[in-house]
Amino acid sequence: MQDDKLLQALPVAKVVAQAISISKKTRTEIAKEVGYDRPEIINMFESGLTRIPIERIGRFAIALDLEPRFLIRLAMAEYMPEVFKTLEQIFGAGLFLTKNEEQLIRMLRKITDNTDPSLMLDVTSPNVVSGLMVQLVQTPSTETKNT
Repeated sequence: MQDDKLLQALPVAKVVAQAISISKKTRTEIAKEVGYDRPEIINMFESGLTRIPIERIGRFAIALDLEPRFLIRLAMAEYMPEVFKTLEQIFGAGLFLTKNEEQLIRMLRKITDNTDPSLMLDVTSPNVVSGLMVQLVQTPSTETKNT
């Protein structure tokens, strides 16, 4: 699976370190936004010495201007791979879609008039492809940072 390889290549600590390096916030500011009193915990997350608690992933992602669903997906795949695989098997990959991925699905539904088309047939259809391209060009991204 290509997606599994991507998740393995992007450990949480690496993503966090990169987001911190481009953030204009101090570690103290980030810590306070996430609910910690001391900035040293942010250093520990950044270095990978400590895992970000799952219940704080959303606030942490927002503090770093990351897509929360992307970071929770990454953390689940790294911290709890068997639970992550089980959730995806039961609920499908849609459980962890980012906002941009949801937007692509909404565009596809609009182009196909909500007919639940088979992608094997419709991806080759010039109408679907051109319709999707028009939608992609006309619809600005709703996010400034994504994966």
